[in-house]
Amino acid sequence: MSFIDDLRAARDNLAAELKGETAARRALVESGKPPPVTYTANGRSVDWNGYLRAMREQIQELDDLITTSGEDPFELPMQGFT
Repeated sequence: MSFIDDLRAARDNLAAELKGETAARRALVESGKPPPVTYTANGRSVDWNGYLRAMREQIQELDDLITTSGEDPFELPMQGFT
């Protein structure tokens, strides 16, 4: 697995977690139950807006790394002659 693949996997995992939390929250609202007031993100307790903001920022940072990296790091072998 390459560096870019690792970044994509991390981004996809965060996106899947956010999608799952959003679906669970929506299901609670539709069933008439109140959604959780706080969430735990990176060991800290945050409100829904804070959780949403943190997840979006992390996903955006990974997207930026993926697009700016372009390809895996590589080396060009060179040999000097005198």
